[in-house]
Amino acid sequence: MASCSSSGTGPAEKHAMRVPLLLVLLALFVTLAWAQDPVEESLLAKMQHYAQQASERAQEHVATFQQSEVAQKAREWMESSLARSKEYLTELRDRFSTLWETSS
Repeated sequence: MASCSSSGTGPAEKHAMRVPLLLVLLALFVTLAWAQDPVEESLLAKMQHYAQQASERAQEHVATFQQSEVAQKAREWMESSLARSKEYLTELRDRFSTLWETSS
């Protein structure tokens, strides 16, 4: 079971919150690299390679988070809640349909 800090966010949530920040910073660095006069072609190539590696790592982290226990528990909770909601709505529909039939 994953432990949570006193702030209510566990390591997986904190990690997931860092991914968008990493992508924004990565986009900023790449934009700045392209906006500068090309001092060296190799510098731009190195930045592009770095950006590609960072993007791949971010995708790996997102996939890891999606497979984490927290994400699995959230999916289970959502599926369970959806099933209970469907059962409740079916029961309401049945009750109202009998009510309408008796009032007609």
